[in-house]
Amino acid sequence: MIQSAVFKELQRELQKELQAEAQAAGLAEGRAAGRAEGRLEAERRLCLALARKHHPVAFDQAQPLIEACQDPDRLEQWALAASDLADADFLRLLEA
Repeated sequence: MIQSAVFKELQRELQKELQAEAQAAGLAEGRAAGRAEGRLEAERRLCLALARKHHPVAFDQAQPLIEACQDPDRLEQWALAASDLADADFLRLLEA
């Protein structure tokens, strides 16, 4: 009987520990997803701002393309290219 009680107590402790680990893993995944989404939104805002500044005539065409992009690295590339390209070249870059 004593062994059974000890076993049950160890089992409860192990279950608590496993639940805590699973919760910590879930929180870490959530934080990583939040950071990725935050980066995407930051890159998009920057790209939109630079497109508006350097391509005001073409901005109405560029805006939906920028807003539809889900790749933060591509948005960063577009933002960096915004000041270097003419309107037509910038739009071609966005459409590629």
